[in-house]
Amino acid sequence: MATIKVQGNATRIFWNGRGVEISEEYKTLGENGSKVIATRKYTAWFDEAVTFPVNTFGTFEGSLSATIEKWVKDEQPVIDKRTGEQGVSVKLAINGATFTGNAAPTPPASFDDAMPF
Repeated sequence: MATIKVQGNATRIFWNGRGVEISEEYKTLGENGSKVIATRKYTAWFDEAVTFPVNTFGTFEGSLSATIEKWVKDEQPVIDKRTGEQGVSVKLAINGATFTGNAAPTPPASFDDAMPF
């Protein structure tokens, strides 16, 4: 099983404190080729309820799992305009998660012309 380590912000705590939604910022190219900072979300599952509050930044580590879900709204398929087929999303989870807090978030590095994308 793959292990993953994510630096991100705890944006939501749920399921009796054992589930944490994490937002991780990363650099990518936008639709028109412009360089943008985007957000990737994960769900971290802990064995015990967490003691940190929402908006805590740190490193989350554990076993990675992924689930593919088809897009549905009101029990009807949602069609992806780009492909003409039912859209899908991949939900990423960190199981058996551990957390190490950081004093402050490390923002993504700014873009420069030397970047490969």
